[in-house]
Amino acid sequence: IYRFKENYEKSLEYLGKAKQINNDDINIILLESNVRWEMGDVDMYQKLISRALEIEPDNVDLIFNLGVINADKGEFEKALGFYNKAIEMNPEYTKAYLNAAALILDKEGPMVEQMNFLMEKGKWNSYDKLKLERDDLYRSAIPFLEKVIALDNKSYSAAKTLRNIYSQLDNEELYEKYKLIV
Repeated sequence: IYRFKENYEKSLEYLGKAKQINNDDINIILLESNVRWEMGDVDMYQKLISRALEIEPDNVDLIFNLGVINADKGEFEKALGFYNKAIEMNPEYTKAYLNAAALILDKEGPMVEQMNFLMEKGKWNSYDKLKLERDDLYRSAIPFLEKVIALDNKSYSAAKTLRNIYSQLDNEELYEKYKLIV
């Protein structure tokens, strides 16, 4: 009740009392992690999720959440590692595929800005080199997105992203394929 009223201090007080009764209760740990998240205490949230994983090491949602946390903290490799682990644990976990693709594609923005700058300055060799890097970035996201479509052929966001990627890669056939889904 205190959590929903956003009285986090009272929430933590009662969670502390509950932990005195059973410190290993996964529900108490997860409730506290949610309170900590809502308070913006990301580090404590991460510690609590890690603690919950000690109790339930096969909980794919907790693994996925660690990916989200690390992505938010800018820890690209760690986040991707957690998403891949979630996929390994549950090959039908579409959220992990989507987040892995989004994490990869987050690197696109700065590349495009730099490409625009290089184009304005007429530095075509540098532009072409960066375009190849961007194309490789796109190619590394494709398997994740195609897996989402294979699992959920109505995934609008995955299809739209694939359509845009294939447009940038000048692959008209695959662009048209995903254009039909969107």
